[in-house]
Amino acid sequence: MDLSRVVGYRGAGRNHAFAPYQILVTAVAANTPAAGILATDDVILGASAGAGAVPLFTSDARKSLGWAIGAAEAANGVLKLKRWRAGATADVSITLPVLGAGFPRAPATGSACGSTAHR
Repeated sequence: MDLSRVVGYRGAGRNHAFAPYQILVTAVAANTPAAGILATDDVILGASAGAGAVPLFTSDARKSLGWAIGAAEAANGVLKLKRWRAGATADVSITLPVLGAGFPRAPATGSACGSTAHR
């Protein structure tokens, strides 16, 4: 999933309005796994590839979302998100392609070029 086309990040610090524990959805591209699940102005509050309720982000949301995407792609492809929309919070699921744990771009195996020097 190309996150640059799906979500926008608003972090804490100078010139930012939100804490780093949430991701504002600025657009959802058609024909992506997020189409029909996420909408512009949704806020992603947490992400998980595991069983149970989706936990809230407790650190940098960008990294946490990336780790959850990697875990989902390595497992069954189900990425669970805690989504806030128009005052209501709900856990939703997006089905991603299953790439397997050994896929060269998986965070656990190094960079997109296959090098482990970037760990």
